[in-house]
Order: sequence, then structure tokens, then C-alpha cells
Amino acid sequence: MKKNTVKISILLLICQFSAAWLYAEPNFTLPIIRERFVLKRLYTKAKSFGVFSEVIVNTNTRPDARNEFISTDKRVLEVAINPDASRGAVTMLINGFPRIFFLSPSENILTEFSFRRGVRDESPIITADGKTLFFVTDRYQNREIFSIDIEKRELNFVIDNMADNFQPSISADGNILAYVSYKDGGKSVIFVYNRSSKQEIAVSLPELSSSHPKISSDGNFIVFEGIDDEGNKEIYLANVKEKSLINLSDNYKIDELPDIARDAKRIVFQSWRSEEPEIFMYDMGSQEIYNISLDPNAKDINPAISDDGNIVVWESYSKWVTSSIKAVNLSSKTVYNFYQLDEYKTRPILSRDGSKLVYFMKDYPYITDLPKAMGTGKTSATN
Repeated sequence: MKKNTVKISILLLICQFSAAWLYAEPNFTLPIIRERFVLKRLYTKAKSFGVFSEVIVNTNTRPDARNEFISTDKRVLEVAINPDASRGAVTMLINGFPRIFFLSPSENILTEFSFRRGVRDESPIITADGKTLFFVTDRYQNREIFSIDIEKRELNFVIDNMADNFQPSISADGNILAYVSYKDGGKSVIFVYNRSSKQEIAVSLPELSSSHPKISSDGNFIVFEGIDDEGNKEIYLANVKEKSLINLSDNYKIDELPDIARDAKRIVFQSWRSEEPEIFMYDMGSQEIYNISLDPNAKDINPAISDDGNIVVWESYSKWVTSSIKAVNLSSKTVYNFYQLDEYKTRPILSRDGSKLVYFMKDYPYITDLPKAMGTGKTSATN
């Protein structure tokens, strides 16, 4: 390891809990509001966002752009961070099963929160204050969503029924949860659950097979992908208060993996409208869709957007040979290409405030301070 690599020591705190606590039963039944959302279509063609200046950030010569997120010899499957990346969680493969660990970088401590062996604990997400961790587990056969109060070390059911519930997404305050469920039987449905009122509402249409929900910070909007009866995959935006649903992408190509900024100001997703997948953005103000990756010869996938809608990151394969992480500042129209020869960078994760970028190299996560990394480099123009 290089001297300038940030190392986080591992301290596994195996917490002991009572049997009653581990087998806690839910103390409520969720009333489900059955109101069909009104579907609207956005009839618009994608436009070019314009000319970008490109800055090459070589992580071989820029140590500030390649800091270890965690020092471990275990395979890291997933990373979750709160909005300012002050706290995080990782899913690591231990003895063939995914296990979740809570990370406190300031304290240099990695705490294990997977209390059982032989079960799958995965899909961690953390609230903005870093105090609550949500995750999916199959410890009761079907997949359910649990939460952990990190400070009190309390484990609680969040969603518990006889169906599979997975792919959680949480509002900034941790009160509004969007997730996927098969509880209706047949196709997967997006539900939104209010933890305060203990009520939930189905926001996707029953004729859609829906997945990958992302909720806005205020909990008012949910963006997700849905497949109709003809097999067409589109991006949908649900307004929970107005009970409206908009088909944002509305074309016969594959549109998938959306992410959403605060108040649904901007939404990004990947689309196969060209020969290779590219990154598109829906702008709420103009109600237009823009192509922001602007490279038909590259494979651009897995986009993420900051809460203010100004920073977008994605994974890019140039001619299917080399992968890098690209970060776009939409205000300055500058794309930063985080590149390193013979090293594949994948699965970018962006903190909600846009200040931290986490990416993977060979199943190990690294973290970058974006404001510092967006400082120098070789500049060129890209259309």
C-alpha cells in the first residue's frame, strides 16, 4: 500500500443481544391505501445538453483521487454512505454470505451488524444523520426490510409480511421509505411507507413490473423503472402528494436505473436509444430530456445525481475496453474523467451533497473528495 493511501483499521465489534430481541415480532399491521395514480405521458424527444470541456484525472498521479474507503482482505459487495459521507456501511462476503458492517471513519471503527450466520443481509442504506441503518435480510425465509438504531443497537422490523420486500430507498429524515414488493402477488409493485403514520401506498400501476425505486430527499417523489405488458422498460415519476404518475422516458428502447435530485429537480437514467447505453437527464424546469454522456461509442451506465442536481456521475467503458468514472458539473459543463491505465473503475456512488465519490476497483471501494479532485488535469472539448 502507498504511504499516501488512507487506511481505516478494522475493529469487529460482535454485539450480544437477547433471544427475544433477535426474534422480535412486528407490533403493527400496515393499512394499504389503494388509490390508482393517474398516469401522464411526457411526449418529448431527447436533446443534446451542449459541448462539455473534459478534464482527465489520472488516479495514478493524483493520490487524492484514490483513497481507500476501507482496508480489508474481504470482498466488498456494496457501499452505502450518508449525505456528507461521514458515516457509511459496507456489505462484505464472509464465508459465502453477505454481511453488513457499519463504518465510522472518524472513529476508525468497523462494526458488524449481521448478527446471524448463514443468512443474507444486504442492500444497506443510511439516514442523513447517520443514526439509522436500513437493510434487507432473509433471516425469516422471505426477504424483509429491517432497521437498526446504530446508537442504541436496536433492531426493528420495518416491512414484514409473507412476500419478498427489497430495494429500499429512504428520505433524508428516514421517515418515508420506498421499496419493491410482491405482496400483491404476480408483478412487483412500488410501495411508499410512512414510518410515523404506519401507512403505505402503492404508487406503481398493477400492469407494470416495477423495480429500482429512488426517493427524493423530502419523500414527495419516487422515480422507478417499470416494464409494461409488451416488455417495454420505461422510467416513471410518482408524485405522492398529487397521486400522479408520469412516464418520463416514453419510447420503445430500454430505459433503466434512475436516480433523483431533491424535489425531482432533475432525474438521470441510462438508456439504450443509441447503439450503446448512454446517460440521459430529465429537467423538471424545462420538462426536457437531455443526453449528457454525449459519446455514442462508449458504454455509459449506472448514473447517480447529487441532491442539488448539479453533479452527475456514471461508469463509462470506452470502446468496451477501458472503464473509468465520469463526473459532470452541469453548471460549468465540465466532465471529469477519473481514469487509470489497466484498472477498471466501476459502480460509482455519489454522496447526496455531491462532495464525495466512491467507486470500486477489483471489488474494493475507494473514495474521492470531488471538490479537491476537480482541480487540475488535461482539458479538452467533447461533444
